[in-house]
Amino acid sequence: MSYGLVRESRIMDLAAALHLISRAKLGKYDWAKRWFLRYLEEARDRYRASASVGNVVVLQSDEVVTRFADPKMNWSDLVKGRLFVHRVPDGHLDMFQDEGADRTAEHLRSLLYQVDAERDQMVRSEASRA
Repeated sequence: MSYGLVRESRIMDLAAALHLISRAKLGKYDWAKRWFLRYLEEARDRYRASASVGNVVVLQSDEVVTRFADPKMNWSDLVKGRLFVHRVPDGHLDMFQDEGADRTAEHLRSLLYQVDAERDQMVRSEASRA
């Protein structure tokens, strides 16, 4: 992972749109600190994905790299639950910038609300059995 890719992807804007971090923390010069890039690169190199028993959502840009690519981006072998592929308008880097970050965050927010509702229903069901 390069500094340019992290900066250009504006993944921090997506985190801010999801209210995981404050937009105030995204100062103009914060990227210059780059203290986290080496850690991210090392983590990426060590990571080996294991199969997920739950459902998985893949966010995919409308930007088509090649028509021969797997539409599920090779996730099928790793997902034992349901695999949802959500197309996001615009290019890959646009998914995490400005309006694209807001659209992506809104989609994720609705899915997270659904997960919370399912968890709450399960808790209520278990409490009624006790």
